[in-house]
Amino acid sequence: MGRSSIWTKVFWGILLFTFWISVYEEILITEVIVSLFVIAFTLYFVQKLYPEPGKERKAGCANLKCVIYYFVYLIYILKDILVANFHVAKIVLSPRMRIRPKLLIYNHGFNKDFIRFMYANSITLTPGTLTIEMDNDHVTVHLLERENETNLVNWKVGKLLSNLERCL
Repeated sequence: MGRSSIWTKVFWGILLFTFWISVYEEILITEVIVSLFVIAFTLYFVQKLYPEPGKERKAGCANLKCVIYYFVYLIYILKDILVANFHVAKIVLSPRMRIRPKLLIYNHGFNKDFIRFMYANSITLTPGTLTIEMDNDHVTVHLLERENETNLVNWKVGKLLSNLERCL
């Protein structure tokens, strides 16, 4: 990384932080911390989408494809979280509460740390599933119901993250 790219990131970080803080009535430490995390994530993601000039770039369509995959991923994960919330609520509120938990270990197939991070968090954010452990090849997931094993292994979100990984 050259000096100009560091100063560019610092400039954008300060600009985004100033804007973010300006929308709050009163500034609390939690808002400062959250804003710093969101800004760091945004700058990291933008850097991945638009590398520095002179570095190897993918075709222009690849960046657009990547953004599209990311938004489709967001739509699917939000839908799955909503559906799973109702399903888990139905299980918990049922008088019999028929659950059959299971630990599932399987090969996730992701190569990039960022995508593995997104996949593990997607599993954990979805009610009824919890990522217990993840390494370079395998993920260990606690399932509330055994029947969800095939749903998780063939999960559309995993396929979308595979597409996103290919374009990053």
